[in-house]
Formats: sequence, C-alpha cells, structure tokens
Amino acid sequence: MADEEDRFGEVAASPNSKFGTDYGICSDAMKLTKNIGSTGRLIRLGVCLLLLGYAYWKGSWIALGAALFVFFEVYFSWCIVYQILGINSCPVDRR
Repeated sequence: MADEEDRFGEVAASPNSKFGTDYGICSDAMKLTKNIGSTGRLIRLGVCLLLLGYAYWKGSWIALGAALFVFFEVYFSWCIVYQILGINSCPVDRR
C-alpha cells in the first residue's frame, strides 16, 4: 500500500518518509556532507574576514554577499565547487 499510486499518479507516503510524502526531491547527492578540512576552513575564515572588512570599508553589498557565502562554507564545512568536482579535503575517518 505504501508504494501504490493514488488516482492523481502520486506515490503514497513511504514508511521512510519524514513528512508523509516522498517525492525524491532531497537525494543523497543534495545533502551537505562535509568536504572541507580544518586548514581549508581556516583559510576561508580569513578570506571571509577580509571580505567583511572590504565590504565595510567600501560599502559594497556584493562583497558582503560573498563574505556571507564564504562564512556559510566555513560554518557547514561544505563547498559547492568541491561537491561538483568530487573533491573532499576532510581527513579520512579510520575507526
């Protein structure tokens, strides 16, 4: 019953679905898996601070947006360019 289609062609809620409907919108490829190591995060934090200083000094909204984007990368340890290229600079977890 969980995988049967209703009369509108939509798949009914699967047991693994968090919100009752599973449309496949958020796949594993879209999740924010960490792909930036500690060194990369520190470098990006420095770039973020420089961009914030430049944005304040020049009153640049573009530099502020770039600084916020870089801060997002630092905070979540995730880089969209690394994700697209398949790069991962995180240390290997050896357990």
